[in-house]
Amino acid sequence: MNTTAWPEGIKKTKQREAIWSVLTTTDKPITALEIAERLGVCTSCGAMIPLHTCPVVEMPKELSKAGFTVTEHHLEIAGICRNCKDKNK
Repeated sequence: MNTTAWPEGIKKTKQREAIWSVLTTTDKPITALEIAERLGVCTSCGAMIPLHTCPVVEMPKELSKAGFTVTEHHLEIAGICRNCKDKNK
């Protein structure tokens, strides 16, 4: 994407900001599924924190050595975001 300015007329939410962050920092076109595959999700407020790297990247190589063909994978890490942790102090 060639701009990082927030789109005019679009309401900001934590989820939209997380998706916008992924879209504006990637160097190649990506699908909605690829965005959803790499998120940390707060179990308290639902905030989505994008992961800019995929910790599962080595697993398909290991599986292919065993003759297994990976066709897709999904990764969602659940936890508590900084804002929710700060509220509970």
